[in-house]
Amino acid sequence: MSPADVAILFLVGLLAFWLLGGLVARVGGLILVFAGTTNLVLSPQMGAVMLIGIGAAMWLLGHWHYALRHQAFKSPLARHIFCRWAPT
Repeated sequence: MSPADVAILFLVGLLAFWLLGGLVARVGGLILVFAGTTNLVLSPQMGAVMLIGIGAAMWLLGHWHYALRHQAFKSPLARHIFCRWAPT
């Protein structure tokens, strides 16, 4: 693979992240939170709590990405969290 091919793949990856990154992170985080909550209810383990935490972080990352792109927050909860604890 030539350096030009690597550069093109990198640029395509950046473009895909810019266009779809917020949506993928928000939906993926929500799925992880639901999976962790279900796992916590069915068999209480610390791994489920970690899964909920990772999902919540991904969800917030997706909202941060959306706010960076559109200069507005997608949900009131994300706006409250970012404006209260992480001033932009």
